[in-house]
Amino acid sequence: MTLVTTDDLAVMLKRDLTDAEEDGAALVIALMTAELEEICNRPLEPRVITGELVTVGFSGQAFLKVSPVISVSGVTYSDPPGAPYTGSYALTAGVLTFSPTTIPFDVLVDYSGGLSPPQNAGLRSLLLGRLTRIMAKVHDDALGVGSLTQEGYNAAYLAEGWTEQELAIAQRRRRRVVRTGN
Repeated sequence: MTLVTTDDLAVMLKRDLTDAEEDGAALVIALMTAELEEICNRPLEPRVITGELVTVGFSGQAFLKVSPVISVSGVTYSDPPGAPYTGSYALTAGVLTFSPTTIPFDVLVDYSGGLSPPQNAGLRSLLLGRLTRIMAKVHDDALGVGSLTQEGYNAAYLAEGWTEQELAIAQRRRRRVVRTGN
């Protein structure tokens, strides 16, 4: 499942896309989604992560890379590989808390994490607006609309890139990471 599809973009553009435009739109969708994920510092859709190596510190806490965590499907020791973890753990706000430990140890965690559809609705509309501007500009450039204006007449300027308002919205969804010593 993708956050935005070419069909969504065609609806926003109020026209059907040709096969070539659909291929180009799919590429632009992938690029803009990756760019927005980079800005937000988190995946915009749920992902399954297998075998993430996590160090459990003296506090018994292990911080996972993808947040928010939806569910944990398995925990195994990393040494020896594949040995199931027999202790207890709890998942609270994206942090795995293991039963009290006296020494740090490493585990491999299988889990799913990322923003779910109710959480990413605002980012989806943000992405659709940006993609609509890009595809409209590509369409106008292909038709040569910009070269048909009268001299001295300025056509409406379409913002390229993310606008300041869009970046501010994305920055509010940014995942902040605090690096710890363990």
